[in-house]
Amino acid sequence: RSRCLPVHFDLHAEPALQLQIEARIQRILHAEGIEHVDLAVVHDIAKQSFPDVRRTLKHAQFMFG
Repeated sequence: RSRCLPVHFDLHAEPALQLQIEARIQRILHAEGIEHVDLAVVHDIAKQSFPDVRRTLKHAQFMFG
């Protein structure tokens, strides 16, 4: 758990940004050699953690790593 205070961003009105994060997760997983990625799972991970990219990546690493 981070010792830093959480910062809340009002980015839920930016669905394009969430789609960019999903695409980035897919590229990272592909670069790491994980070929069979369920896009629905990637979408759920991004939706749960958005806009916290670090948490999103940690969750993806746990799910697919």
